[in-house]
Amino acid sequence: MRIALLHLFAWPQVRRGGERYLHELSRYLVQRGHEVEVVVASADEIHHEDGSRSTALRPHDPHVSPDDLTLTVRTALTLLRTRPDVVHAFVPNLALAGVAVRRPTVFTLLGYVAPQELRTSAWERAAHACDVVTALNPEIAADLRAAAGRPAEMLTPGVDLARFPLEPGVRAGPPRLLVSGNLGPDTAYKGLDRMVAAFAVVLDRHPGSRLLLSGPGDPEWALRGTAADVRARVDVLGAGDLASLVHRYQQATVTVSAAHDEAFGLGLLESLACGTPIVAAPRGGPLGIVTPETGRLADPSDELAFAEAIDGAIELARRPETPGRCRDRAARWSWDVVGQDHEALYARLVGAPAPVRSRPRVAPARTSAAATAGGHVSVVIPVRDRAGLLRDCLEGLAAQTMQDFDVVVVDDGSTDDSGDVARGFHDRLDVRVVTTSGVGAVEARRRGVANSDADYLAFTDSDCIPDPGWLAAGVRELERGADVVQGRTRAAGPVTPLDRTVAAAPGDGLYATCNVFYRRAAFERAGGFDPDLGARVGFRPGRSQRALGMGEDTVLGWRVRRQGAATHTEDAVVRHQVFPPDLRDDLRRWWMAGGFPGLVDEVPELRTEFLRARVLVPGPVRPLLLAGVGLLVLRRRGAGVGALLAWVLAHGRRNGWRPRWWAHALLRDAVLESALIAGSARRRTIVL
Repeated sequence: MRIALLHLFAWPQVRRGGERYLHELSRYLVQRGHEVEVVVASADEIHHEDGSRSTALRPHDPHVSPDDLTLTVRTALTLLRTRPDVVHAFVPNLALAGVAVRRPTVFTLLGYVAPQELRTSAWERAAHACDVVTALNPEIAADLRAAAGRPAEMLTPGVDLARFPLEPGVRAGPPRLLVSGNLGPDTAYKGLDRMVAAFAVVLDRHPGSRLLLSGPGDPEWALRGTAADVRARVDVLGAGDLASLVHRYQQATVTVSAAHDEAFGLGLLESLACGTPIVAAPRGGPLGIVTPETGRLADPSDELAFAEAIDGAIELARRPETPGRCRDRAARWSWDVVGQDHEALYARLVGAPAPVRSRPRVAPARTSAAATAGGHVSVVIPVRDRAGLLRDCLEGLAAQTMQDFDVVVVDDGSTDDSGDVARGFHDRLDVRVVTTSGVGAVEARRRGVANSDADYLAFTDSDCIPDPGWLAAGVRELERGADVVQGRTRAAGPVTPLDRTVAAAPGDGLYATCNVFYRRAAFERAGGFDPDLGARVGFRPGRSQRALGMGEDTVLGWRVRRQGAATHTEDAVVRHQVFPPDLRDDLRRWWMAGGFPGLVDEVPELRTEFLRARVLVPGPVRPLLLAGVGLLVLRRRGAGVGALLAWVLAHGRRNGWRPRWWAHALLRDAVLESALIAGSARRRTIVL
């Protein structure tokens, strides 16, 4: 393919993550045999060691503005001359140039953008006019959706493992804390002053520590007023070249980012690739990168807490297994992995076959004794006040035919002994208990993933009992190349019309978390479970259902499916517990269906994969209710009453003529349809 990459500046004239992304992406695409044209607004020099061509619209102009509309015109003229198959732009005005010349266009949001900016003409027009908008983390995607009403796909830069080789040795001796990035006052949002304040605390605990400042810019603004003994332990290294940067990562004990709004964290990935653990704020890109085995997360505004996190990372760096685990973590964002995501997106836009996915050319350095060639597996289970049900679930996991897996139980504010039940299986399962304070099932699963470093992730719920071959069947499909696998969910026992349970076919396209498997790299590239999805689609739960979530599992499954390979299997079976009737709880759950029209907006594929006739939620009897109500609205009373009578009779034949069963089924249909109609009205769509 002929691919045009558009940005304001080029590397190394401007040393930021966006320019580095452009440079490394160009290099990867050329290595893969594509013709690449790099078009930048201004550049003193553009490195051509990758074989790409380049155009600088205004050479040597450091004051070029992204709001300059003449850049759109000049870029469009360049694209008319070069005629690329696809355009990938990193600023809105240049993205609009791709749209203007009618080329398939990708627009990437490189960072957080204020809502008022997203509503300005250039940003909003680019968000709506481009074929695909991508974001570096789910928070940025959620901001875009809230401000401009446009969904974004997850697409991130990568790390070249060959350029950032592993230093396998333990980081011994006095701690060396590395900050890598722009150091000048114009990038004060990177939090260098907060880092210096935390370093003063670290010095009290580790008197021999040194703070290494690597990058362009003068850090004097952050050091002004610093105590003399602290300042004496700070080394300003300057920018340096790539070789010196690699050496700095390899020699550092810990790499630290004190930025509150780190959109991705490319420097953090490069540090991990070299085997050095990291510390960052618990937001944005680092939230999806840092694991307990590779670093620590803490609020940089709290210098004591941030210093405590740095102290924890220093201890990690002294463990012999840490460099290999850091390298493994970085390998999930190798260009050999994320580069193929870019190629697949470009191919999709031009209607070409997706490229054949290959394994990374540079293998990660695995040091964990538990790891196997097929990849270790973590089963993640959130629980709250379900000790008895959790025991049944863990008994099912203890009986699995597969042996190489661990279990992460997230005890989300239980007042019973759920956590103790999980710990009681320590002699039969490799089980860890993560304690949270009532954050809800969605966030609990996110925390569970963050406390695992497994290659494969399996999800089930505390009210499910896996069959003995469940895990082996799901992992088998992952090892065959799938990125997401959905299994079969059956009821655990006999079900009356009043009972509540879950019975789901593996190919329904909902990817319910009671029975789903993910390749971790694909899970993370897609952004994981979106905690804001429920509110965005109009999910309106009652108080007792507030923490259940709505549709985040479906959205994630489809994000992964669009970017990779999806399958399902009848052999991965879990059995969902059957609950006795509870009318109040049932009414609340039925009303939650009002969020489903919004979910269909997020995943339009559900209209063909799940809905009937593109608008009807599956159900053999409810269409009669809809027909009856519709006919009555049209004042066709005879036909309307006939349809309603047919609805009543159909329920009687289906559920039996016991008055309670019959009334329960009628009430369920009525509440479900009312919720769906209300949700459709809110979203201005039709799902019935």
